[in-house]
Amino acid sequence: MALQITVKNKKGIVTSYHQINSLEVNSSIRLKLYSYADVSYREIEKQRDKDVQTLKDLSEKLRNLTVTDETIDMIKGLSVEYNVLVEKGITLDPNQYEYALIEEEYTLPLDKESGISFEALYSQIKSLPQFKDAIDV
Repeated sequence: MALQITVKNKKGIVTSYHQINSLEVNSSIRLKLYSYADVSYREIEKQRDKDVQTLKDLSEKLRNLTVTDETIDMIKGLSVEYNVLVEKGITLDPNQYEYALIEEEYTLPLDKESGISFEALYSQIKSLPQFKDAIDV
């Protein structure tokens, strides 16, 4: 779930796709909202996350294999897959690519009776002036 609305911040940065990235619940709710130029940058980020996980998995498999006559072909195949990702620029650094243009923290009241759901959180975010006309996506 996310919000779609065009917002221009005080530095002139325009974003149109806004998604909760993390939250912390105590006596109130503190959340981080990531804002992207548009949804395509979030999609790129999700693909990058999948590629990083694949690279981690391949790295682990290669570390755990002993070179023998029986495993040499498997090692070659895994190495090719690994190298394709590296050539695409994928690394094990999870912060290598940040596609969110803006990261903002918000503190919202905790309504213990209604519980916590993403729908309720986004509804509270939409009570803020800059998000009042946002569409749920």
